[in-house]
Amino acid sequence: MCRILSSFLILAAAVLSTNAVAGNTTYETFEMNNYNAEFSFPNLNLDEAKATLQFESSEITGEIDLQKLVLNFPEATDITASGFSISPYENNIYRATVRNAWVFKEIVVEVTTGGQDVQIRLLVPEVTSTVNNNEVLHGPTLFSGNSVMFDVSRKRNADAASITHLGKRAILRLKDRPGIAPPWAQQPGQGFEVEVDWLGHGVRTIYLPFWENDYQNYEAIALQVDDSGPEQMVGVRFRQKYSSSVSESGMISIGHILEQAFSDVLQ
Repeated sequence: MCRILSSFLILAAAVLSTNAVAGNTTYETFEMNNYNAEFSFPNLNLDEAKATLQFESSEITGEIDLQKLVLNFPEATDITASGFSISPYENNIYRATVRNAWVFKEIVVEVTTGGQDVQIRLLVPEVTSTVNNNEVLHGPTLFSGNSVMFDVSRKRNADAASITHLGKRAILRLKDRPGIAPPWAQQPGQGFEVEVDWLGHGVRTIYLPFWENDYQNYEAIALQVDDSGPEQMVGVRFRQKYSSSVSESGMISIGHILEQAFSDVLQ
């Protein structure tokens, strides 16, 4: 009995340890056309590519690493890359090698991130050099595309608040991560994501302004509501992941944002 209990505790500790160390976030991109390729191969059409990127964050180090990239091409075989290494010179450039891709013995996948922007390049390596004990592959660019990343991972509710606007009660549910509206959203937007359930008008998603670039590094904590003045004001308390320091987004009027998001049902 003691041995069984001991084994169970060890397994539980391992599961808890794994969950505490890593958290995965998945992003997708808009379609990317192959604008800046340095050469092309006959009958290999790499236009209108879409990417899915999976990042992993560590609660211990606070580092965020690219774990996997899938490039979907409408008229070519998809590319899947993993085992990325980060550039020793710039911490937002990731590289991985994919073997036997299309007609090539190998290609290098290079991903450069900057805030919510991403650039993806596929290179055919021709020359290998070593700089400061780091192997660097050089070759012409087969594919080069740029896009914005939007978070498609499941988000949990971080907080909720209730307000009344135009005589109707609205429930605001703050999601735990800022993000960008996906292409299928009714309205574009980016920032702190809030689901609004407005009595008699339905459910919509709105975005409260957030001025930091690297959305994946931040998490929302709580909504702030101030209805003491002529207009109802709303703000968000947030923090950088794995930090105890809390910041505030600043208060903005919520009425205009609601009326814009629900404009079709308010007419």
